[in-house]
Amino acid sequence: GLVSTAEYAGASAVLSAAALTYVAAFLIQTYNVPLAEVAPALSVVALGMLIGVVAGGPLTTRRFRLKVCAAAQAATGLVGLALFGTSPGFLASAVVSGVLGFFTSIGRPTILFLVMDVAPESRGTMSGLYAASNQSATVAGAALGGLLIGLGGYPALGVLALATGLAGAIVAGWLIGEKRSVEAVRQKP
Repeated sequence: GLVSTAEYAGASAVLSAAALTYVAAFLIQTYNVPLAEVAPALSVVALGMLIGVVAGGPLTTRRFRLKVCAAAQAATGLVGLALFGTSPGFLASAVVSGVLGFFTSIGRPTILFLVMDVAPESRGTMSGLYAASNQSATVAGAALGGLLIGLGGYPALGVLALATGLAGAIVAGWLIGEKRSVEAVRQKP
């Protein structure tokens, strides 16, 4: 229902904020490159996000949409850990950051669809609730990411990415179970 959908959106937003907020700083500090050289890498992140949202749109009406969301959340955590935990080189980091952007975005259309489906007669309220949940989690993710970088460097941010990615995957799995039980109740005479 609404609570678990909001929890998934929150975990997704924490993950996105924690990982994507610090990509530029990670690239600059890790590879000692000027900001002008980081801008194209950030474009790769944005392109990955764009491709993810476009790819995720058609999934909103598919039965397996929540499985895609769960897999994407887990993949985001793993990719975030690989990026921030291993520092694979500047160009590889730019590409991996684009993959990170893709996985953080592919589930968004499905979550918006589910939020609107919870109470179709109150779409404005539901979209406002989603935005508030998302923005609150974005603030929390950015703050927590900054704190962890200060305590343990970028590898600690990779661990946060993994933890929130797995948490989002678990919540998406919970949504799969809830959706099945709701559909079973609706089908009974």
